[in-house]
Amino acid sequence: MRDIIGRLVYDTDTAGKVLDFTNIGEVSASDFKAETSALYRTTAGRYFLCGRGGPMSRWRVSRGGGFQGATIDAILPLSADDALDLVIEHGDIETAESLFEQLVEEA
Repeated sequence: MRDIIGRLVYDTDTAGKVLDFTNIGEVSASDFKAETSALYRTTAGRYFLCGRGGPMSRWRVSRGGGFQGATIDAILPLSADDALDLVIEHGDIETAESLFEQLVEEA
């Protein structure tokens, strides 16, 4: 998938995939909270999510009149801090330490 957001090009074909995750298994695929996403890092070092989900997931879109709908595929740019939080949330400590070494330190 490819999109231009804030005059920056985000492309899943040229970016490196950092992490895949889904909550399907915790919820059913027909659940409004279901989502499947992947975290990417561009060659310029920017992070973004690409994914899809139901009308109660992070991927919901407004359909007007207070209604929310599901998405097919979408891109969401992330700061390095938000990307790190997502990697930690999904338990990939090795990736957190290697990709974000400037943001993590020994206790």
